[in-house]
Amino acid sequence: MRAQGDVMRLHTGKLARCPGMAGNSTSPSVISWLSGSPEHTRLEVTQIAQAKSPTRPQRLHLADSIPIVLRCQDGHRFPAKLQTVSVTGGLIGLAPLLPPGSMVKVLFVTPKGPVSGTAEMLRAVSWTEQPFRFATILDVDQRRLRAVIDMVYGDAE
Repeated sequence: MRAQGDVMRLHTGKLARCPGMAGNSTSPSVISWLSGSPEHTRLEVTQIAQAKSPTRPQRLHLADSIPIVLRCQDGHRFPAKLQTVSVTGGLIGLAPLLPPGSMVKVLFVTPKGPVSGTAEMLRAVSWTEQPFRFATILDVDQRRLRAVIDMVYGDAE
């Protein structure tokens, strides 16, 4: 039996590890956005609560997937394609797949501007598709993401 942190290859699917990941850590790295100077604008961060809700947030299925970059805690980057997105997470096309529980920074560009946040990688749904959920996201980025979804579905949420 393999340990959870081992790299696995299954048929054509690949499972990679964020280099430098100690075990299967689920704590995000901390990035200081402020220098401590009172002149700087305070950036509000939203911790995404993953409570069981009777209604799921609207999912935006993208006709053309858009580029997304995942950055591990040690700085390694993995390019991928964003296929579906919501205010709580999304689905990406990625090779190699990352271990469930990996914490990564995500960055992608929408028609309303760039969106970035810290995300937890979930269990892959196919050999090349893996969902993620936002752990934290700046309020401004969450507003951008909601605005894009509202452009397509209207202000239904």
